[in-house]
Amino acid sequence: MKKNLFLLLFLMVTQHCLHAQTRQVTGKITDEAGNAMPGVSVLVKGSKTGVQTSADGTFSIAIPGNSKTSLVISNTGYKAITIAADGSTPIAI
Repeated sequence: MKKNLFLLLFLMVTQHCLHAQTRQVTGKITDEAGNAMPGVSVLVKGSKTGVQTSADGTFSIAIPGNSKTSLVISNTGYKAITIAADGSTPIAI
């Protein structure tokens, strides 16, 4: 019984620690005239994690907290760009 309780507590603590190893990156994407761009794809390079910008051009995405990460920004009619993201400051594109 004690082993099962210990195992359960260990798994709960481990999952919490693993979840805490991400950081949030926020930003805003605008066009050349400064107008917000809704529906732009923001993907974590090398993963399936991605979001789209909201109506006001803002986004928030979780990135791995233990490595340097790049985001791929793409939208129809525009060339895709790759930028470095560390989660320490908001990104303006």
